[in-house]
Amino acid sequence: MTVRTPDRARRVRVLSLKTNSTNAADRPGEDRRPALKLINDMAVMVDRVVQILAAIDGVFQRHGLLVRVSRSIPSDDRATPIVRVEPMERSAVPDVVSRHVRVLKAKSVGGTIEWQPAVLPGWATTTVIERGAWPGVPELKAIGYAPHLLPDGRVLQDAGFHADDGVLLEFSERFTPLPTRPRHKDAVQAADRLLAWSRDFPFVAECDRSALLAAILTVVARRAVLGPAPMFVVRATTPGSGKTLLAQVLSVLATGHETSPVVFGTDEASTRKAILSIGIRGSGVVLLDNVEGSLGSPSLAAALTSVDFTDRMLGVSRMVTVDLGGITWVVTGNNLRLRGDLGRRVIPIDLDAGVEHPEDLTGFAIENLLDHVRENRARLIIDALTVLRAYHRAGSPRHGGPRIGSFEKWDDLIRGAVIWTGIGDPTAGRSRLREDGDSDLDALRMLLHAWEQALPAPATVREIIEHIQRDESSDLGDALAELLPDGALSTRALAYVLRRHHGRIVDGLRLVHSGARSSLGYRWKVERIDQRESADGADRPGARD
Repeated sequence: MTVRTPDRARRVRVLSLKTNSTNAADRPGEDRRPALKLINDMAVMVDRVVQILAAIDGVFQRHGLLVRVSRSIPSDDRATPIVRVEPMERSAVPDVVSRHVRVLKAKSVGGTIEWQPAVLPGWATTTVIERGAWPGVPELKAIGYAPHLLPDGRVLQDAGFHADDGVLLEFSERFTPLPTRPRHKDAVQAADRLLAWSRDFPFVAECDRSALLAAILTVVARRAVLGPAPMFVVRATTPGSGKTLLAQVLSVLATGHETSPVVFGTDEASTRKAILSIGIRGSGVVLLDNVEGSLGSPSLAAALTSVDFTDRMLGVSRMVTVDLGGITWVVTGNNLRLRGDLGRRVIPIDLDAGVEHPEDLTGFAIENLLDHVRENRARLIIDALTVLRAYHRAGSPRHGGPRIGSFEKWDDLIRGAVIWTGIGDPTAGRSRLREDGDSDLDALRMLLHAWEQALPAPATVREIIEHIQRDESSDLGDALAELLPDGALSTRALAYVLRRHHGRIVDGLRLVHSGARSSLGYRWKVERIDQRESADGADRPGARD
């Protein structure tokens, strides 16, 4: 990975992002907009409209959609604008086009043809939107608010649209050049500066500080990771411990401004729509704030271990695939527990203030932390890139431990760099998650132990239900209720639970079936295994996803 500043000869398009800058109403005198004459040749007309859109600043194609990019200045006059990406609606095409050209149609007047003002017809706008590819319209792959580290090691340091890489950089801070030959001691010093502002946070263990450093490096260089990145979960034992503040610091570092929390719906369909919308916008940091109780979503779990995410978009009669590779997910909650497969997809950052009302504490070294981070953001970004650059120059030495499944690229770059600085392993807190257990794991543990006592012989799904209905004193029914999708016991729901947890080992117990399916289905049992067998991987059922 060779890190260098972009060649000045490279094409960098500085965008005004003001689509109405050529409106005739804004210019005194003669209207000098070029003319677009309407004709009945659909292919020619659509090509001409696409050519006009290709010349307009702020119009891009992204994920097979025609999109518009706009900017807004936050109300508190922060230096960094907020860039928004929205799919272009059919109704918007005539407005955008007419601000740059005069749309004319032919009309016979007294036997002669006159070209009179007109509106772009509906068939043209519909065809343009649904075309799926727009030659000449630049493709927007990523949005950044600071110098941008690319997967090939280059660093884009100039604001504007980098057409060769499809990266739009929007920032107004002055960033100093990266050190050309940083060494290990430079990386260590940079890492210390990156964490200096966090000294007042009540981290549970040293690994929580190293996890914070990993989160900082992730949000700064997310696009340099060619693959998924784990979600960072900021948990606290007591409200007011600083969870949201810590998450918003990450957002300020990534984008220059705080982020609005995302709220998922109660069903998977709305969650998938929310994830799709997030991918279209190209959000840098996605925050799920103050989640109560537990968090679990198959769609979110899939999004965390995938770069591409596909779903049907509202208002579009086709499936849309978006790139989630530039997103860092952050969730906060008090004593938050994780359900399903989320536990192995997260890095915890745990806080414990050790007092009843941490919001009443005073005497912090930095009183207004978000303002402090905004004022020092340019230096902190360069420090983060310095750590990664020095790590690469040292040969990206392996940390010696096993890589995290599904996040190997993140492990190689981010985790490796953090451990190399001597801060510690940012993933060490994952063992705490396993010890605490998630709600599904606790329920499965209870089920396996109850099953071992109640059903020593293999049993079919129907026999299991009959046993639960016959023996009301058995704990098996209560244990199963925690794992059933809606709490209702049925042959279909029970079969789903058994298949889902087949082969998983908890406390030396695992649920397995006979392997031979009869007319009554599989016969299921709970068996004890040798823990050394589990550690060696011998006879281990299933495969890692």
